[in-house]
Amino acid sequence: MKILYITSSPMGEKSNSRAVASKLLDALKAKGATITERDLAKNPVPHINIDNINAFRTPSEQRDEKAKLVLKLADELIEEIKNCDMVVFASPMWNFGVPSVMKAYIDHIVRAGVTFKYTETGPVGLLDAKKKAIIISSSGGIYSQGDFKSFDHQSTYLESVLQFLGLKDIKSVHVEGMNYGEDAANKGMEAANAKIDEILKAIN
Repeated sequence: MKILYITSSPMGEKSNSRAVASKLLDALKAKGATITERDLAKNPVPHINIDNINAFRTPSEQRDEKAKLVLKLADELIEEIKNCDMVVFASPMWNFGVPSVMKAYIDHIVRAGVTFKYTETGPVGLLDAKKKAIIISSSGGIYSQGDFKSFDHQSTYLESVLQFLGLKDIKSVHVEGMNYGEDAANKGMEAANAKIDEILKAIN
């Protein structure tokens, strides 16, 4: 199994989302999986600008060398997600959404005619529907349920993007309550790790 791992927390080994992702990835690696990691905190992709937009809108056969150079990174990112069997996102919640580096990554891989297409009946995703996706999202509060559930524009956003691109097997793991005290944080981590155990059993 080829796994693409996308992480965006600048906290490194202190990252809660990375800690839970490591449990999943270590178990899969022990079973022979290969992992390609994109650490967007250490190596952020640039935000989309007018050069990107112009290159996206230019038919491939009409792109000059400048346009090809502009799209080089985006093409590489798209090939990575096309060629993996599973994509794993690990992301902290910042102000109810994903970090801007994660948003920039998404903007590079969502491309009309490449990862999705428009049709007379609406957009259709072009990624392999058999590809698995796991979203591990961490937050200081609790957003998977309760009064603040509608504030979650992090995991729901990533789920929507992946569904738009054609994926159907998407699972979300919430690492939440990290700022509600030690007991709540421990319970949140235990619940997230239990969810990972469920996912691993299903994969096996």
